[in-house]
Amino acid sequence: IDKFNEYTKQNNIDIHVTLNLYSLDNSTKYVNDYGSTIESILSRGSIKYDIFFYDNMYSPRYSSYFIDLMDWLPEDHISMYTSGFASQ
Repeated sequence: IDKFNEYTKQNNIDIHVTLNLYSLDNSTKYVNDYGSTIESILSRGSIKYDIFFYDNMYSPRYSSYFIDLMDWLPEDHISMYTSGFASQ
């Protein structure tokens, strides 16, 4: 992440990445109820986070908090990512 942030700064790309990782090493509270923790963050409607990585078993639970990228991106762009694991 540091190298990415250095690259974007050197190339005048207005992106900065910060990783917030909930794990056993930094928080037993969050790990014990992962699903509710992520849902709590999403339900607040905060603009603090742009990207969420989560276990796809939670997709039905979280789907109402996300936009459908098919409404925003051209079909040919989405098709670049729909082979392999993404299609499963």
